Amino acid sequence: MQFDHFNISAPEQVIEVVKGFYCDLFGMSVGERASFKSRGYWLYKHEQAIIHLTISNKHYEQDRPGYLDHIAFRMEGSQQFLATLEERSIGFEKKYLADMGMTQIFFFDPAGNQLEVNFLDQS
Repeated sequence: MQFDHFNISAPEQVIEVVKGFYCDLFGMSVGERASFKSRGYWLYKHEQAIIHLTISNKHYEQDRPGYLDHIAFRMEGSQQFLATLEERSIGFEKKYLADMGMTQIFFFDPAGNQLEVNFLDQS
């Protein structure tokens, strides 16, 4: 099995802010999207559409119960990433796992989804 993508469905004004957030913070770009009846975007990193954004007036914050805690990414360049979060006034929590040699950064996207970005000791 291989991870494919995750989807955020929200009203248009939320989706537009979320699109800018991911493109700006993670260097993603809007790319080709299947021709669905709904409007939205697919956000790519390299050749993979990792985040699907769907404009929907049927979805509202916390409209159904669930247990998803966070979505995690692995990156390089922790100091630059932390500086970027601070420049954009994005609050975060930083943890270091010595036994794994990994720094974890936790924060929320504009739609309220918790994100985790992991950096191995190389950064």
